[in-house]
Amino acid sequence: MTDQRNDEFPDTLFLNHVRDALWRRPSQASVMIGSGFSRNARTNRPDAPDIPLWDDLARALAKSLTRDNQKGEHTRHEPAADRVLDLAQKYKDSFGRTRLHQFLMESVRDEDFSPGKLHQRLLELPWSDVFTTNWDTLLEQCLPVPERAYTLVTSKNHLPVCPSPRIVKLHGSIPGTFPLIATKKDYRRYRKRYASFVNTVQQAMMETVFLLLGFSGEDPNFRQWLKWVRKNLGASAPRIYLAGWLRLSKSRRKELREKNVVPIDLARHPQAENWSEPLRHAKAMEWVLLSLEHGRPYAAEDWPSHVAPGRPCVPAELSPVQSVSIRRPMEESWDQAPGKPHEPAYLEKIRDALHIWRHNRECYPSWLVMPFGAALDIRANSDHWQPLILAALPHLAGGPERLGALSELVWRREAALDPLFKDLQKAVGGVLEEIDCERRLVGGEEPGDQDWGRVRRQWRTLAAALVTEAR
Repeated sequence: MTDQRNDEFPDTLFLNHVRDALWRRPSQASVMIGSGFSRNARTNRPDAPDIPLWDDLARALAKSLTRDNQKGEHTRHEPAADRVLDLAQKYKDSFGRTRLHQFLMESVRDEDFSPGKLHQRLLELPWSDVFTTNWDTLLEQCLPVPERAYTLVTSKNHLPVCPSPRIVKLHGSIPGTFPLIATKKDYRRYRKRYASFVNTVQQAMMETVFLLLGFSGEDPNFRQWLKWVRKNLGASAPRIYLAGWLRLSKSRRKELREKNVVPIDLARHPQAENWSEPLRHAKAMEWVLLSLEHGRPYAAEDWPSHVAPGRPCVPAELSPVQSVSIRRPMEESWDQAPGKPHEPAYLEKIRDALHIWRHNRECYPSWLVMPFGAALDIRANSDHWQPLILAALPHLAGGPERLGALSELVWRREAALDPLFKDLQKAVGGVLEEIDCERRLVGGEEPGDQDWGRVRRQWRTLAAALVTEAR
């Protein structure tokens, strides 16, 4: 559930599906990173050019082929991105694989870039696995990531020995893992030569919700991987989610949906017109990560802490971002009950403390044995309130309220593996004697048909506690 419904950006619904899968235990979401995400890197020198996208690489290859071709052959200028594989193949055939690798290394210039904040935030999310078709090392430069023990996979031979979560380099890596997958023949032979990589990605697509970031609808990598998945999985191919600044036409959206690709097009975001053109792709990626981060639930291991999970602030230019409603414990009170046990202010404090206890018990993570730190917290707060509750017990509204107060106190003692000392045992025995199960009365009062089930559960809790103590 979310705090509010947002109908302004309908694609939010699809990203929420990814978000909910991401924060399950264990995570049920994987991500594949394309070249567009690398544009969020930081430059290590002021005159460094941008990391090339497919269009840039195709133009550079065409220019180099035109300049270096000894036979005087010419290629078309300003080629489309989907021609880059043909151009790379022609370059490799003309000058050899080593020269192609040198050309790609000079084009990407990995040493000129460091990971940006979005790279770090991406890897801090609990992905089942992270795949990338990029040759740069921006993702692995983020390692180690706090609380996320990623293993790096740069070779198909690493897969059997590297546990998830992994960063899997599918197409090679600059400067040390060759060959770099770049030519038309590379892609045609990839499914057989790198069957383990293809199978791993397909398994992730089948078993987790799969998100693509940094790809366009025309990206050669996107098209090739989609073709392999459809060829191998056919009608059983799962839905894949493609997020970014895509600017898709209605016909293109329909075409992608027919191929089981669900676009999350940030060009349709209500704030998109306020994003300057150079920053549109970065803003789109930031919105995606913000939305995923705001899906973080309360961590069970933090119980009984009332502190909510940290969530970044949402800038006005990226609003709205949906957040998941969190049911988390309330802060337990350490106040002193004012006045004497029979006075209204004293009883009100007792009722407030019991209300917090009841809420926190309902948030309990169902541990068979409470962790040591949580038990210490529960024990200390129970020690604080127990004498105050026992003093107020005769002055509470009636039998049902006394029964409820003691059942909360006994539950905490048992959950923390504490004994019931004599004063508490005596109080429990006294309230149990007030229960007439045959006539459905507690202290001579009728709790009502709707509350009798709760009374029976509380009665069992107290009776079982006394039996345990007697043993």
